[in-house]
Amino acid sequence: MDFCKTFDKIPERFDKYRPRYCKELFQELEMACELNFGKKVLEIGPGTGQATEPILKTGCDYTAIELGENFTALMEDKFGCYQNFHIVNADEYICYISTHCDHITLEKPYKSNFYAGIRKAIMEAGNEIIITDTIPLYLVQKPL
Repeated sequence: MDFCKTFDKIPERFDKYRPRYCKELFQELEMACELNFGKKVLEIGPGTGQATEPILKTGCDYTAIELGENFTALMEDKFGCYQNFHIVNADEYICYISTHCDHITLEKPYKSNFYAGIRKAIMEAGNEIIITDTIPLYLVQKPL
């Protein structure tokens, strides 16, 4: 069974019953990252957008990459009224790595072959990839 889109089958129930984040988390995030109209935020895998609205309300330019078509549709319904809301229905990790300089400049057919190889490797590894990235931790801990 492909677990990649499991929750995408039940977006309304997922949205209704999943626990929410506390408001203090968003206050801290907004303050530490100085979120405002001049900032850009990328959320990879937002699901039904449980963290989205508090971020949108800061006025930042928000973009989400969501694999599930049903989650994407639900997010568009919930947040489409915000001018600063953008969502892409695509493979999160491939979209993420395509923002690296070496991947942007990679020419065809090497680029499509490279991405196909990455997808295959992820699927062969049980359709799971673990990324250890400390950049967000540094942003949150940055002194004011």
